[in-house]
Amino acid sequence: MLNYLVEPGLAGRAPCDFPQAGNAEQSVLDRLLNKHGLRANEVADLLPVTRQQRTMLLESMTLTEPDMYVAQFVATFAGSFDRVALMQAWSRLLARHETLRSGFVWRHDDDPLCVVFEASEPTWQHLNWREQDVSNWLVQDWLAGFDGVKPPLRFATLRLSDERWLFVWTYHHALLDSQSVAHLLTEAMSPHALAALPARDPIRWLARQNSN
Repeated sequence: MLNYLVEPGLAGRAPCDFPQAGNAEQSVLDRLLNKHGLRANEVADLLPVTRQQRTMLLESMTLTEPDMYVAQFVATFAGSFDRVALMQAWSRLLARHETLRSGFVWRHDDDPLCVVFEASEPTWQHLNWREQDVSNWLVQDWLAGFDGVKPPLRFATLRLSDERWLFVWTYHHALLDSQSVAHLLTEAMSPHALAALPARDPIRWLARQNSN
């Protein structure tokens, strides 16, 4: 017990903190966190995945072809474009929605769990893409897929000309479905949407369905 009091990252966390994860023993929880290089104080929750999520994650691991579960939302902005405001909007959404701070860990080769992080900063690229083939960049971004434990999503802005910008949001379908994407885009693009719309976190809703 002394180790859990003095070891950074393990202090104060026990299987009962993550009741839906099914880790009944402290040693099992510790091995899971250590396996993926996670500190317990950065983990907000561990949740079960649905059968559909599990299938998508397993297929993504074993596919030799491009991952069909990786999706891109692409939008073109013309004229005035406030990149900083866009980044701030998505940072607010990550702080508000657990789903956007969620990744996946593996207890065994075929046994994934959803890990919800206390905090997560979105990954951005900002590229000057004047007079270059944007379609090739989009293909390469899609083929890159996702790896590791962190939330499977990233963002990019590509400047196509003095007055045209491309915004790209790449994500994995195990994390977000089309309805969730539409909901989040409404929040991100509407200045007053955060106050008007209730928070919607499909990851926790799916975990509840899985436990019923």
